[in-house]
Order: sequence, then C-alpha cells, then structure tokens
Amino acid sequence: DLRLLLPSSRPLCFDVGANKGQTIRMLQTCLDQPVIHAFEPTPALYDRLQMQSWGDEVNIHPMALGSAKSVMELHTYAVNELNSLLPLSGGKQSPFEDVAATGTVTIEVSTVDDVCARQGITRIDLLKIDTQGFDLEVLKGAAGLLAKGGVWHVLVELNFVNLYVGQSSPWAVQSLLSQVGFHVVDYYEKNRHGKEL
Repeated sequence: DLRLLLPSSRPLCFDVGANKGQTIRMLQTCLDQPVIHAFEPTPALYDRLQMQSWGDEVNIHPMALGSAKSVMELHTYAVNELNSLLPLSGGKQSPFEDVAATGTVTIEVSTVDDVCARQGITRIDLLKIDTQGFDLEVLKGAAGLLAKGGVWHVLVELNFVNLYVGQSSPWAVQSLLSQVGFHVVDYYEKNRHGKEL
C-alpha cells in the first residue's frame, strides 16, 4: 500500500518512535529514495541507530514527540519495544504483565509542528507514529500542519486493549484524523489477546 500511496521519488517521512530502525529499513526497501526523519528518545536505542549506515537521507533525532515542548520521564522495560512516556498498566488484561520495568530516563519532548518549523518542512508525505499509547499526543502536536493539509498519509498504532496508563483511545485517534479529512486505508498486523483485537 505504501508503494501505491507514495509513488513519487524522495517522499518525506517522519518515523516517530524509531526503536531499532525497523520502519527505516521498511521505508528504504519499499519507497524510492525516501527522506526520513526518525525520532527515538531512548538513549541506548538512539546511539544504536546513530551507529548504523542508513545513508545521507536519514536524520536521527534524540527526542520524543508529543502535544507540547517539554521534558518528561520515559519508562523503560526489559522489552525495549514497550518503552513509553506512559507506564504499562499491568494486570490480567495486559499481555505484558510479566515484563520487567528497568527504570526511567529524563528526555526532551518536541512537537511535529515545532520540528517542521525549525527544519523548514511544509509537507510530510508519511507520518508514522508508534509511541506506545502516546500516539494521540503526537497528532495533537501536528495540529498546525494537519490543519493546512501538510500531512498526506498517517500510519499510526492503535491499542484496543488497555496496555498503558492513560493511553490514547483508538476511537479518539481515528476521530481526530477524520476531522481533518483522513480516511482509513486498512488495519495492518492485527494482533489478538484472547478474543480481543
């Protein structure tokens, strides 16, 4: 679908929640010379991303994105894909109830709008957001660009079960995007916990 939606050369992509670079690799594989801004606030993961040879069109930023510029505590876990600005909820409903917390780290939080203003970016072809329950906050921080039609496509994680304390509602995420003219293309990599999506 990305090849169909982003057929032009050098699409500009934001990878918010880059982790180990899984999305960077995927975008470089399926798109024609993408220009990628990747955001990863976990210091060890940021350092790991910096050490890899992504090419000149990949820019790695050591920060999280949210609804406002601030400094926050990032919760870290033994499974680093679960690192989040929100703590895991725990309890029997969570498939991650047995994952150990490893601490917190103080990180910088910026916004999509602020980064775009500083970088002179007026259009994002693909805004990918995987921020472990903080996804709605990232979209709120892109309100200016979204209102101007400056974001063309969004790929966002939706959590339908309670994984994090205070996590984004999938319905709120979809409602915000609908209000600024987006339509659903598809739901990908669906996972079930028991009978629940």
